[in-house]
Amino acid sequence: MIVGYFMTRNIYHQILPSIRSLLTFNRPERIYIFAEDDDIGIDLPEMVKVINISGQPYIKKSSPNWNSMFSYMVMCRVCTGKFIDDDKILLLDVDTIINDSLEDLWQTDLTGKWFGAVNEDRGKWKPYGDRYFNAGVFLMNLKQIREDRIDDVLIEMLNTHFFTYSEQCAWNKIKADRYVELPTRYNESFCCGFTNNPAVIHYAGIQDWYTNRNIQRREYLDRYLL
Repeated sequence: MIVGYFMTRNIYHQILPSIRSLLTFNRPERIYIFAEDDDIGIDLPEMVKVINISGQPYIKKSSPNWNSMFSYMVMCRVCTGKFIDDDKILLLDVDTIINDSLEDLWQTDLTGKWFGAVNEDRGKWKPYGDRYFNAGVFLMNLKQIREDRIDDVLIEMLNTHFFTYSEQCAWNKIKADRYVELPTRYNESFCCGFTNNPAVIHYAGIQDWYTNRNIQRREYLDRYLL
């Protein structure tokens, strides 16, 4: 299993609960932290590799999404296959807590597909068809993405068109039938819904998720805070 996180400096300190919970239930071969520095200043397990992508040439400051509510690091997730050589990766948002083995998720058959993700219930807001996927837990078929050069298409889209939710919307706009819909338990959040058997708890859209004592399912986060 290969896992990745994209992080700006202001949230480096928030990564440990997610990594601790991941390693409680899983033994990933490698964890990438795509960051703005060579060293994020935190003691990390030896399988964690920090990659400084602050000088990336793909997402331009002229992008209409550059000064949106999401940082350029979020947009850079479409470039994942340009930063590493792996054929597959599970991208996780920093505000996720793992509560089970993700091996079945990792073994999802993505043959001919670009990604696997959990569908959001967006009500009447359906800008890109009946399915709108949340990218907070995003299983990427990097081999297929490279073969189809779809990352170049997404980079061009993000550099020329504004999207409400940055790369997440870009993926949803271009997805066609090149995705696998994952069970809700792999991205439990107010966006995607809740079950009685969560594998990934995602505090999506909650800006103070790390300090808010009253958020739903806070007990899962508390287990991994020091």
